[in-house]
Amino acid sequence: MSASERLVAAGEELPVISEPAAMFHDLASKVPKLENFLKKMSHRPLRVATMCSGTESPLLALDKIADATEKLFGSRLNVEHVFSCEIEPFKQAYIERNFSPPILFRDIRELKEKQAYTAYGALTFLAMSTFLSPVRHASITRI
Repeated sequence: MSASERLVAAGEELPVISEPAAMFHDLASKVPKLENFLKKMSHRPLRVATMCSGTESPLLALDKIADATEKLFGSRLNVEHVFSCEIEPFKQAYIERNFSPPILFRDIRELKEKQAYTAYGALTFLAMSTFLSPVRHASITRI
């Protein structure tokens, strides 16, 4: 194998991608059966909950993937933000300001209980089936 063939095999001859939108377009274009997945999911959103949410990078990435799928296949990945959970107050503020989740929990350790506190101090009854079912019900009750 020649030196140039080894570079190509190692991926070193690939073009440089420096723009995030182009990166996600390239990524989405290489996912097998992504178009089929979008067709199957066309009637419902991909439901996403984040824990130790920080800057909500999964939601930011999914938004860029949705932009890419729209350009590639004419169908945008539909994402529903179900909840976030973050213990750091300054990160909670960032999440609320930039993403406005339906509910923002304070501490991941409380999510295993029947009740958990929101970032605003409200005690909330949890029905995890609410978050997992395809149709959201009003079974989160604030005390």
